[in-house]
Amino acid sequence: MRTTRCFVRTVTRGITAIAAALLLAACGSSGGTTASSTPTTPTTGSSTATLSTTTAATAAVSTLSSGGNADLTLTFPANTVSAAGATATVAPVAESALPTAIASKAATKSLVLTSGNTYVLAFTITVTASGTTISTFNTPVTVSGTVKSTFTSGTTLNLAQYDSSQKGWVDVATVIVGANGAITQTMATTALPGILAPGTYVLYKPASGTSTAVSNLGIALIANDGYSCPSTSGITSGGCLQVVNIYDANGVPLATPTVKYLAYANAGDLDGQALTPDGSQGIMVDGGNTVRFFSNVQTGIPVASTTTLDVSKYGGDGDSVAIMPTGDEAVVSADSSTQLLVVSGITAGKPVAADVITVPDYRDGLVISNDGKLLLASGYSGLTVYSIAAITPKTGSLGGAIAHSFTQLANLTTVPIPTNEDGRNGMASSPKDSSRAVVVGHPASSYSTATIALLTGLTTTPTVGAPVTIAGAGSAYSVAITPDGKYAVVGTDKGIVLFSGVDTGTLQQVGTAPYAPTFTGPSGGPLTMGGINTLGITLDGKYVVVGDGSNHALLTIPIDATAASGFKAPVGVLNGVAIPYNDQMVIH
Repeated sequence: MRTTRCFVRTVTRGITAIAAALLLAACGSSGGTTASSTPTTPTTGSSTATLSTTTAATAAVSTLSSGGNADLTLTFPANTVSAAGATATVAPVAESALPTAIASKAATKSLVLTSGNTYVLAFTITVTASGTTISTFNTPVTVSGTVKSTFTSGTTLNLAQYDSSQKGWVDVATVIVGANGAITQTMATTALPGILAPGTYVLYKPASGTSTAVSNLGIALIANDGYSCPSTSGITSGGCLQVVNIYDANGVPLATPTVKYLAYANAGDLDGQALTPDGSQGIMVDGGNTVRFFSNVQTGIPVASTTTLDVSKYGGDGDSVAIMPTGDEAVVSADSSTQLLVVSGITAGKPVAADVITVPDYRDGLVISNDGKLLLASGYSGLTVYSIAAITPKTGSLGGAIAHSFTQLANLTTVPIPTNEDGRNGMASSPKDSSRAVVVGHPASSYSTATIALLTGLTTTPTVGAPVTIAGAGSAYSVAITPDGKYAVVGTDKGIVLFSGVDTGTLQQVGTAPYAPTFTGPSGGPLTMGGINTLGITLDGKYVVVGDGSNHALLTIPIDATAASGFKAPVGVLNGVAIPYNDQMVIH
């Protein structure tokens, strides 16, 4: 039996050394415990430290067991609390003493927790100042450290906080395991804001294919869509997937984003891609009706898989793909007038054609809502809405295992007509409310009029709102909705436009014309942003990443609804990017 040792860690920040006196020891059984196993008891006791309004402090959190160890460091940034000299107390919590087992689920929460979850450790944080308990933090507290070697590189762990009002757990962050068990907390999102309050927390490995918590990797995925891969890629034939880092490790936008290229032989028309929530498994489809795969995006070193899936039986031209939040199933449009294809086995690395979904006509654009409740399938003749429901896993009509059913709710024929085919076809589902979505395109009567329409009641009685003309634009190509569900950003032939009212039901354009800033081109001269074929909004809701097809550039632009145009000047520019013809960029 290994003996738990207590220690004090000293951390140097600039010229100030801060004693990290917050030591937490908690134990798990060999190889990590699950919700159904018998946990061991952690070392008793708690520790405290004084927080600063000017300097960061850390708290060491350690767990040792006969099967291995895990060490966490909690970092309290300067001004975590406004009161000088506040006292933070960290205390260990055994799995058996958790207020609710990690196999439980609050009824109103989207958090998916099953008996297959692996417990790592748990702890409580309390903070007091002058005898008063502090209930919130000004800035998030972050975790780092190492975990036992049984958690391999690339593993995603979830950090959840206990919600006493719902009597269940809510994911607040994801953590990626790297080399030698080193862990890194991924960047915050509106859905996963990190540790923002004292409380009880558990770090656990979710059962395979169950977690819908999307890791913010700060990347944009852009397939080349038949265009020549950039000369800097070194790829002279076939297709490529561009994996662009938008942020640095601290979540600050890069002035010049960095890019990696994944090469795909004989892939001349990569039309769409999707990524599992943890970033471990990706899927693409090309115009040759071959589904292709990639992996390890979450590690920072993505890998192009040699695995392929021939879907030529299900259409004539692979157009788009959308993935379920649990990551194991995806829907593929292969350009058939009668069916879509369901692919399963993605998280296991063994994808197969599993089932088909009947469509009323060609539906070459696909979007699945963030909560996995709706599928939107668009084509030139209309937009078909399907409800998605979890079912007892069974063998699909084509093989493999399926865990969801797809039921047609409505076929909407009065929506704007897509300007470009494939990818998302100018559709976006609200990340906050899956009953709402927007569609951009043009009316049947005018190819030179750009319009946007709001869809409501999608989970019950789908309704198309009156199309709104986009002032100053002739064509609308792409659209995305902010994580808070309030705004839509539209890519047009003249730049980008911000619309408010997605949540209220009345779309209103911010400004009188599309925003089209100038930026420095590859030759050093000024360029004016042109047609935006594809775009995506960062998961923290702060920026829109736009694909400028006119200038082959990728720009990171702050969203600011108080500005006259709805945007501020670009903070990042990457030239020499292969911008797809269709709206298919993925932000993760």
